[in-house]
Amino acid sequence: VGSDAPRSAWRSALARVTESERESRDSSPSAWVAAAWQKSVGALTAVLAPRPPPPVGTLLVDGRSPDELLAEVTAIDFRAQARREEAQLEALASDGMAAARELEQRQHAVRSVIDALVVGRASADAQAAATRRALQLELDERSLECDRLHRKNRE
Repeated sequence: VGSDAPRSAWRSALARVTESERESRDSSPSAWVAAAWQKSVGALTAVLAPRPPPPVGTLLVDGRSPDELLAEVTAIDFRAQARREEAQLEALASDGMAAARELEQRQHAVRSVIDALVVGRASADAQAAATRRALQLELDERSLECDRLHRKNRE
């Protein structure tokens, strides 16, 4: 086993995660999801940091050292965890969008009620003004009639 084997495994694992991250970011508009992927890639990079080649006589499985196998298993675990986090974040984003839509509907209903109250108030104000004018006209007519009767009584 040459000294490039751990680096090669690290590069291929990082390339797979980076590709998954890019696909995820392109398919999901959520900034939260992209941040979760970035966090996972950072943690994976720390775990997969290059290590010196295994000592001579180390048992190899499929030509890979225990460190390489551990790095691969860890990478798989990180990807699965990132997918779970992505699903949770997308569910939260979906819930948030549903709550925002419900809030918009409620705001629209409140605006409709306010508009109806304003229209009702304007209508009531107009009706009150018309009633005041009618009463004032009637009062003026009665005042004129009273004045006429007073003049007539004086004469």
